[in-house]
Amino acid sequence: MKIVINACFGGFGLSPEAEIKLHKLGCSHTKTITQDTYFNITKDEGLRKEHIECLKIPVLKNGDLIVDNHREYKARTCKNLIKVVKEMGEKANGKYSKLKIVKIPDGIKWDIDEYDGFETIEEEHRSWG
Repeated sequence: MKIVINACFGGFGLSPEAEIKLHKLGCSHTKTITQDTYFNITKDEGLRKEHIECLKIPVLKNGDLIVDNHREYKARTCKNLIKVVKEMGEKANGKYSKLKIVKIPDGIKWDIDEYDGFETIEEEHRSWG
């Protein structure tokens, strides 16, 4: 099984180009929303543009925004995500990320452990407090 993690401090994130590529592949972990929905009908176009540019949110030609849900741990095995990270290499990385594909044996129950954005894969285990 292959899983995409972030291998540096900062946090998991995809470049806008990677998010657009995932959207074009029809990935079920990306969706589009209107800017009005994203901004709860904020009328200040200047603030919208500044926010979009600051967060590097991908904008489609029709003005809709791409929202990516690959931050969710169980979405990290997405075949499209693995394909895009493999094909794009460092160009798939978000501003504060260094994406890495980790291979683990099939059938293992796993989880992602994260410290300040740096992630590792761990086998699931039980613990009591």
